[in-house]
Amino acid sequence: FSVLSNMQSDPPLTSFVVGSSPTSSNVNESVVLTATLTGAAGTPPQPTTSVASSTVTFFSNTVALSDCTNVSVVVTSVPLGTSTATCSTQMLTGGTDSITATYGGDGTYTGIPSNTVTQTVTPATPTIGVALTTGTTPSVYGTALTFTATVTGVPGPLAPSGTVSFADGVTALTPCTSQSVTPTGPLTGISTATCNISSLAGGSHSITATYVPGTDPNYNAVGP
Repeated sequence: FSVLSNMQSDPPLTSFVVGSSPTSSNVNESVVLTATLTGAAGTPPQPTTSVASSTVTFFSNTVALSDCTNVSVVVTSVPLGTSTATCSTQMLTGGTDSITATYGGDGTYTGIPSNTVTQTVTPATPTIGVALTTGTTPSVYGTALTFTATVTGVPGPLAPSGTVSFADGVTALTPCTSQSVTPTGPLTGISTATCNISSLAGGSHSITATYVPGTDPNYNAVGP
């Protein structure tokens, strides 16, 4: 004796198309991402409280964009069976970003792979300045001094990372090469690095700094 199930799986979306505006941008510039979901005429995809996954998440180079996850779907045309999900992101990194999206399904439709949109993001060139933040000038030989380099990028969530190397004129300050930079806040676009030294010889000194982004794709190198 057996019982045959009459359950049917939900049909897939007819189409799932992602777009961006503008199509090229700069680091920390807001880019609007839109996903258009199409089902059957008269039955658009739509959010439902009974299906928690009925949202869209956008990805850049297969990594979920933190400011574009679980984006709500809004019905745009019942006759055409279309809905959209829209969000604004500042998390696209410098270089080429391959943007895709996923849809969890809504109890009527299952998600399908979206298209891929290529976004070109231009890295920024920061400015860099050095200030004496601990100690005085003139100072006495052997006095502990702290120099702080400020690397100023573009306001937004992507602050410069990488390192700063300090120099006395054209001579590297041996204890202060490759100092890691630290963001000053979540949206300032500014990072700092410090050099602690007590071995400057007598005389006049010109302390400079060079920023090296390393693996940071968002900023270009800059020096004195």
